[in-house]
Amino acid sequence: MTRPKLLLFDLGNVLVRFEPERFSRALGLPTTDGQIHYESGVRELTNRYESGKMTTGEYFAALRTSLNNQYEIPMLQDAFLSVLTDPIPGMKELVRKAAAQLPSALVSNTNELHFSSVLPRVPALNHLSRRYLSYQIGAIKPSTEFYQHIIRHEDAKPDEMLFIDDVAANIAAAEKAGMIGFQFDVADRLEGYLKEVGVF
Repeated sequence: MTRPKLLLFDLGNVLVRFEPERFSRALGLPTTDGQIHYESGVRELTNRYESGKMTTGEYFAALRTSLNNQYEIPMLQDAFLSVLTDPIPGMKELVRKAAAQLPSALVSNTNELHFSSVLPRVPALNHLSRRYLSYQIGAIKPSTEFYQHIIRHEDAKPDEMLFIDDVAANIAAAEKAGMIGFQFDVADRLEGYLKEVGVF
């Protein structure tokens, strides 16, 4: 296997747990599957927010309207923030070690509110000063534009970039763009893979 020249780490469920069902639970919404409600009722608006097409204020005003004005904005914000919970075990040290060996960057579908909330409490982010955040670049994974933006702004060739993400569709899009894809589940398996490709 060829040693990569650039490591690209996703955020949700790679560096920090993302539990979308907590949004519905926090609001006491009458649904047997909070994740389905989050994905169907909130995802379209959130995609616009995370692609930089809405400000934080516009997003929560629209979200409140979509939920029939049942909730005040501070309550919606608390519910929205609740979906990002604890750092993923083992990733603080693994990212630190990896970033000491190779240039490394964060590649995330995220938004201004979520990112500002996790920045001080996810230690792995301290080692990823290079960041490709969807709301800043105006594109979300798995759109072609997201990956092409990274390729345009890095010196490495696509086949020298290792894209680490937990979502199969995002990995498939990275590979279509010419990158190396690794679908994340636990830190130990990623560490083993990084050893195999010569990062450590």
